[in-house]
Amino acid sequence: MTAADLHQAFDAASGWKLSGTGADNECAQAIPNAGPGGPLAGHTLRLVASLTGQGAQIVTIRRSDPFVLA
Repeated sequence: MTAADLHQAFDAASGWKLSGTGADNECAQAIPNAGPGGPLAGHTLRLVASLTGQGAQIVTIRRSDPFVLA
């Protein structure tokens, strides 16, 4: 499986909203075809997110621990 880019901004149009009373934001994303019996079931995946600032400079990169879809 190859990596997929999901370009977003921290706004409601991209699905982001404030999380609780602080300044944190959250966004839930569904992985297509990831349900039981789907083509990704039983595969080990890892999510990678990078935040870029103005001028396309990378601000931070985060990687999840590996996980297996049921």
